[in-house]
Amino acid sequence: MKICRFISPTDVSRDFGEQSSFCLTNYDYFKSIEKNSSIGDDKEGIIDAEKEGRWVCATRVKALLSCWTILENGKISEENWDIFPEKRGIAVISSTEKMKAFFERSLAACLQKEWFYFEERQIKYYPEGEGPGESFSAQRNGVRAYFYKRNCFINQREYRFAFRLPQKYSFLKLLVFYVEPSKYIEEIVLYPRLEKAERQQITKRLLDAEIISKVANL
Repeated sequence: MKICRFISPTDVSRDFGEQSSFCLTNYDYFKSIEKNSSIGDDKEGIIDAEKEGRWVCATRVKALLSCWTILENGKISEENWDIFPEKRGIAVISSTEKMKAFFERSLAACLQKEWFYFEERQIKYYPEGEGPGESFSAQRNGVRAYFYKRNCFINQREYRFAFRLPQKYSFLKLLVFYVEPSKYIEEIVLYPRLEKAERQQITKRLLDAEIISKVANL
């Protein structure tokens, strides 16, 4: 399945260069940016479902996340850039299969030491107040709340790679590791209406990272 990440010009400078990095964050990050971003969600990591007159919330399972958008027809469309207006820099295209292999290879030592447990899944969207329609309330302490979001975010068509944290590592908020971007990137698309200075800045970073050949619309 084709997927993509939208990355702002500022984040391109952070993530790509002579030493490129990849960042995993826990869902508290998405809560923290909720007020100033189309990405954030103040109920990230929580499932609300009305059952027998009470609310059930699943919040105890912690995870580090990598969030992607499923590409319809495998292509970037004009409408795709409107999903995350603040991320109009580049779109990095990959596939679920390629990213799974990339994570398993890049984080092999951490997985072997059981710092976390790798899972992946397409987000399931549910009507707010009704819950996801699954029988999860009896097992709510173990439900993977990070694989569910409210219907108001359905336009994001999100696919997530999750690294579920055992209790002893549940304090982890962030994991940054060095990468070779060419190992997971299939194609890069520049936002068509980038300012000249932003375009030059992005091009330089991609040159430094040796992935300029991946750009489809240079």
